[in-house]
Amino acid sequence: YKPFCDDCRACVPTRIPVYRFKTNRKQNRCLTKNARTTATIRPAEFDARHFDLYRRYQAARHDNESTTPISKEDYIAFLSSHWCNTWFVEFSTQGELMAIAVVDQLENALSAVYTFFEPAFADYSPGVYAVLWQIERAKQLHMAYVYLGFWIEDCRKMRYKIEYQPLEGLIGDQWRTLPEPT
Repeated sequence: YKPFCDDCRACVPTRIPVYRFKTNRKQNRCLTKNARTTATIRPAEFDARHFDLYRRYQAARHDNESTTPISKEDYIAFLSSHWCNTWFVEFSTQGELMAIAVVDQLENALSAVYTFFEPAFADYSPGVYAVLWQIERAKQLHMAYVYLGFWIEDCRKMRYKIEYQPLEGLIGDQWRTLPEPT
């Protein structure tokens, strides 16, 4: 990830060094709640169930009433990649599809592209669980990192990333440990 604006330093690319990562209390509660959640890795191909889930998620979490509905082609173009192996990881619980995590598999890391979930399962913290799953999967594959994309301190929707500690940010072309939340 490279920031779009040359002079702005608000967007900080981030990664989790998976072998140094330690869960916090909130993350441990999420793992306990999701003890029966299963994950299935699928190819990054159009699936009507995923698309319907994505649209329900967008309607519940984002104010998209004024925008044009996303097409199947735009959806798959947004979430898939032609330069690496992209997974659509299905998370299911109680026999129901709960969430989809879009993950890019890199040489020595996984990259968390996007996660969307069934609004009825919000209490399961599926976004948190998806990141924790990716950290564990990276360890299983002997990878060093999970990339979380940009952290923007002043953006409420991006601030959650600082909860995954230690978190490194690319600052001045060097990876540095970002401070823990207070």
